[in-house]
Amino acid sequence: MAKLKLNILNMKEFLHAVNECRGEIRLLSDEGKSSVPGNEENLVRHYVLQEKLWETYRKNGNSLPLLLDIADGKDYLHIVNYYAGDC
Repeated sequence: MAKLKLNILNMKEFLHAVNECRGEIRLLSDEGKSSVPGNEENLVRHYVLQEKLWETYRKNGNSLPLLLDIADGKDYLHIVNYYAGDC
């Protein structure tokens, strides 16, 4: 598993990239633990959790810092490629 720290400026495209992934992607706190204690849910195609991210993103003025735990190396590269193209 690989950790990746991002600042999301385009939530729609970020979630599109996440939903194309095959492995698990989990949200972590700055301490490297699940951002929601007891919540080990996969972000991929988890639309309820994604809606909560949208709400936080909007409250932050269309910006959202995230720390992700990405299980699959191909998914890691997919998210990095999305991020590099979005910046």
